[in-house]
Amino acid sequence: MRMAAPLMIDSAEKLRPFCGVMRRLTVRYDKVFLVLYRTAAHLLILSLEPQVDQTLLDEIGNSVRKLELAVAEDEERGLSS
Repeated sequence: MRMAAPLMIDSAEKLRPFCGVMRRLTVRYDKVFLVLYRTAAHLLILSLEPQVDQTLLDEIGNSVRKLELAVAEDEERGLSS
């Protein structure tokens, strides 16, 4: 899994010029639902129940974007380590 997730994200991001910015990558298996979010500094991978609600995924995505914005603002102010 450690190597597969970055490969999946990198492959999906090659479509950016044609499709726009990727919000998340999801893979639904019978037993687990994987959600991958990439920020400038991190790759966040969540494993959820297969029947997860779309609303939850949207909320998580919004939180990830807020965190990324907060980190960027801290970097601009010289507050990051």
